Amino acid sequence: MPPRNGRRGTGGGTGPAPRGGKPAVPHPGPQAQQPQRQHRVYQPGQRHMELIASVSRSSGLEKDGDALRDPKIQEEYRAFIQGKRGSGHEDADADADADADADAFRNRREMEENLLILFRKLREGLLSTHRRDAFALEVYETSLHLSVLFNSPVQTTSTLSHLFPDLYVTVNIRPPPAPSPPPSPSASSSPSSVPRSALSSTLILLLHHLAQSYPSQIAFHTQLRQLHPALQDVLRAPLLPPPLPPSTSPSRWVLELARCLRARNYARLDALTRREAYAPFVAQSDHLHTDSASLALEALDALVETLLDKARGTTWAVLRSAYREVSLRTAVPVPGAGTTGEWLARSLVLRGGAERWLDGRRARGEARRKEGEGMEGRWVLVKA
Repeated sequence: MPPRNGRRGTGGGTGPAPRGGKPAVPHPGPQAQQPQRQHRVYQPGQRHMELIASVSRSSGLEKDGDALRDPKIQEEYRAFIQGKRGSGHEDADADADADADADAFRNRREMEENLLILFRKLREGLLSTHRRDAFALEVYETSLHLSVLFNSPVQTTSTLSHLFPDLYVTVNIRPPPAPSPPPSPSASSSPSSVPRSALSSTLILLLHHLAQSYPSQIAFHTQLRQLHPALQDVLRAPLLPPPLPPSTSPSRWVLELARCLRARNYARLDALTRREAYAPFVAQSDHLHTDSASLALEALDALVETLLDKARGTTWAVLRSAYREVSLRTAVPVPGAGTTGEWLARSLVLRGGAERWLDGRRARGEARRKEGEGMEGRWVLVKA
């Protein structure tokens, strides 16, 4: 139907322009009246940290491609990362165990991966400028701790390559004075030629190789032999003051841990993997920041738990092959051995009880609870 007054439609700006006339001007809608938003990277006087290019990706060709080579910007970028971490890391960790929602889990993983990417970009800037001072050491150590806590072995290996073999020996930092030892002929202070935080990082290095190569220990012993002599001295130094026997040292602890894993001595492994067995090593490390010491201890906790999970997996496979079912409340026919549940908890180094462990295995299809009257505490083990 032709438009009114014999004119071709011009209303709303949707029809073609009339012949011989000017093009129809469209009626400004609500979106057209809004001013165009300016791209953040071009706002004068502001630096948007999330848009800074990685040194390895930009090759200096992109805008701000070499920004992370500037020491001042490196420190600003570190503060930016800390703000990102403070806004989500603590809440995510607090809800990690209780949060069963798949979307929340994916969001948490995405946040963790983004943090590791930001730290990787900062590490590239430090490496490109050969920066070796207290700031660089803190960045490398925090990146290492978070990569362990976020279960990213690739990032852990990458960060360890910056710290070892010789950063702790060549870093330009004066270590804090060692505490005065008590008057004891067997006590000696740890070497002062390296920062004292080197102790916890060296333990993380060794435990990381134990976990990643399990059950093989070739990489672990290779790394132990190739440590710088100053770091080997740090490992051999006894605790001061000695909360444990005077002969206890980080080196003896980690070697005994490896031996128990190899021999499957789970009774001894239970004692070695309790936090009180290795927490004094972190306390002795004297980190530059309290937050770093806390993260170092949490990273050691995570690696120790990873090793326990791997050891449990080996024992669990043997138990599933050897037993068809278990009754957790039945007494073991050995004096002083307790019930089957207590024996199972000792065999698997369980701290939450055998019932809870088997509930988790049920979700994986490795065990199922026997139903019916009088079947409380009885479980069927599914063959591996």
